[in-house]
Order: sequence, then C-alpha cells, then structure tokens
Amino acid sequence: MNARRWLPWALLPIAILGIERALRAIAPNRQPVATPEIPHVEQPYPQPLRTSDPSLVRPTGAPMSQPTPTTGFIRPTSPPPDRERSRRNAIVAVAQLTRWEWFKLRRRWMPWILLLILVLFSQLAIWATVFQYRSIDAGGQVIIPTAGRAGPPRTAQCTDVLAEPSRLPEGVDPALAPAFRAQCVEIAKQGDEQLRQIYATISLPGSIKLALSAGIGTILIAVLSASVIGVEYGWGTMRTTLTRGTGRAQYLAGKIAVLLLAALGALIVVAIGAASASVIAERIVTAPAGATAATWSSVAEAFGRAWFALVPMVALLVMLTVLTASGSTSMAIGIGYTIAEPILLALLGRLSDRFARLGDYLLAANISGWSSGSSMLSSSANASVSSMHHFIVLVIYTTVFTAIAFYLIKSRDVSKATGT
Repeated sequence: MNARRWLPWALLPIAILGIERALRAIAPNRQPVATPEIPHVEQPYPQPLRTSDPSLVRPTGAPMSQPTPTTGFIRPTSPPPDRERSRRNAIVAVAQLTRWEWFKLRRRWMPWILLLILVLFSQLAIWATVFQYRSIDAGGQVIIPTAGRAGPPRTAQCTDVLAEPSRLPEGVDPALAPAFRAQCVEIAKQGDEQLRQIYATISLPGSIKLALSAGIGTILIAVLSASVIGVEYGWGTMRTTLTRGTGRAQYLAGKIAVLLLAALGALIVVAIGAASASVIAERIVTAPAGATAATWSSVAEAFGRAWFALVPMVALLVMLTVLTASGSTSMAIGIGYTIAEPILLALLGRLSDRFARLGDYLLAANISGWSSGSSMLSSSANASVSSMHHFIVLVIYTTVFTAIAFYLIKSRDVSKATGT
C-alpha cells in the first residue's frame, strides 16, 4: 500500500526527462547557422552548359535561340518583367518631364510674346466687329454721283437723308432726295438682320467663338513648337539630358505634352480676354430688336475645334524639327507650307478641274475647314465635306507625323550643339 503511494512520485522525474528528450528531437534547431556567401555572377542568356564532351559542344555559328539537340541551356530563374509596372513608370517619367518642360517654358520670353500677339489679334477681331456694328447702326451711307466733278465720290449718311427735310451735302440737287430715301430704306431693311447677326458675335458667349476663330493661332503654335525642340538641338542640351538616363521616347513625349498644354492654356486666356471685351462692348452698343445670343454648347464645341486644330501643326513641327535638327529650318518649312498651300490650290484649281478635290486631303485646308466648323471646303466647290472627314484626315496626319518623329529620335544619333 505504501509502495503504491511513492511509486508515481519516483517515476515522475523519469517521465519529465523522456518528454524533454522527445521535444528536443522534434523541435528544429533555432541557432543561426553561418552559410558561406555565394558570389553573384552575371551570365548571358542563354548560357550553354560547360562540358568536356566534344559531342555536346555547340557547332560554330549555330544561333543561340535555336539550341542543337545535344546542347543544354540554363534557364533563367528570375521572374518575367512586370509590364504594368514598366508602363506605370514610363507614365510617371513623362509626367515629370512635362512638369520640368513647363517650368522651363514659363521662364522664356518667346511664349509670352506669342501669347500677347494671339490675344491682340483676337481682341482686334472683336473690336473691328464692334465698329462695323456701330457703322451699320448709324443707318448706313449712300453714294452721291459726281457727274462733271473731279475727285472721289461723296457720301451722305442715311440718318440725314431720312430726316425731314432731307439734309443733303452742299451742291446736290434736292430732286435726288426721293431716290436716296429709297436706297436708305432698303439699307435699313438689310441692316436690321445684319445687326442681329453681328450683335450675336460681339455679345457673350458669341465673342468667345469669334476670338477663337483667329487664324493666326496655327502660325504661332508652329513658331513655339519649333522653338521648344529646336533650342535643345541648338544648345546641345538634348544630348546632355539623354546621357543622364532619360529615355528618348519619354523625352519627346514630354515635349509634345507641354506644347499641347501650352496651346490649351493660350486658348483659355483668349477666351477670358474675349469675355472681358464683350462686357465693355455691350455697354457701348445697343442690342437690336429680336437679337439672340449664341449657346454655351456651341462655344464649347468651338473651343474643342480650336484646340484640336493645333494638334496636327504641333505634330508636323515636331517631326520637322527632329528631322532637320534645327528650329529655324523647321519653322521656315512649316510656316511656308501653311501659307503656300492655299495659294497653290487656287492656282491648280484654275488650271484644271481635276485638282478641285485635292484640298480635301491636304493639311492646311482640313485645318481651316475643321476650325470654321463648315461642311464645305473652298477647294471643293461641288462636293460636301463633313466635319468627320476633316477629323479623320487630321487624325491620320497627326498619327503619321508623330510616328515619324518618334522613329527618327530613336534611330538617329543626337549630335552636339548645332547653333540653329
């Protein structure tokens, strides 16, 4: 009985010792083990296995991409590159380059001078229309014949002719007053409709459409595009930037992006200036009876048309600048083409009718047709050309010019400073 009491206590140390040994056998050794450092050796892919067997040696001239049956290769163990991450990094790089290019552009004098010229021309279009409105609102003029009298013909204001009695210039036969009155009445009928149309263009929001239609924008964006990229060739800074690891495609994409942003900002400034001019003009002139204003949706469409019309010119000048590696040369070619195309179309149209549809597929004619929003081109007198046709042609030109520019900047060496 006593043995039964002390026997479990005597066996307890033996059980604890057995459990401890079992746990040591099962649990892993947590002590750090020093492992020799294996040096990393860069191996070209694919790497043939080294062997002393002559039958396993690759024949001379055998392509590496097509192994012989007796040759083995070491497959790379690294995972394939993450295309999504590479694409994201490229977008970030282009955004950073665009931000840097915008920083440089804002500190140059030329963009501000070009913007000032654009604003002045847009204001000139508005105020010239205001003066035309006031001239028509004054009642118009009639020309007085100068039979037997030397010098330029005299004129009389319709307000004076329609007065009772008529106030004619000195020396004019009063018997001619009824004829002058009839002319002034006809002018007044036509003038009412003209006043309503003109007032719609000088009041908000029609004045913005009028300001955006200034055709000098294509020439100014051509000058800016050639200058932004050409100055890099002239100063030799493109070579320095590319040697620091900047990708050529990303570099050119940043340039194009900042040019398109500059064009968008310039149009916004023009629109703000036109709105300010309208506020002043509406205080000067009196609205005619039955006058209607333009819709804001049409203004938004005109703004989009004006901006997209500049995109092909940017692509053209970028391509010419990369091709010639000179800002002045590309500027001369781009502006010269813009001026010469309508002149050439007019001359060819007089020579033969076969050239009547040529303007439907040329750059400047489609830019003009797209900007105006009309469905007819001046070079196509007998055929209707829709806005979709202008859009497709401009997209094709933009794609081709941009593709050529990227191909040239990737395939050609960047020389040192050209000074042009």
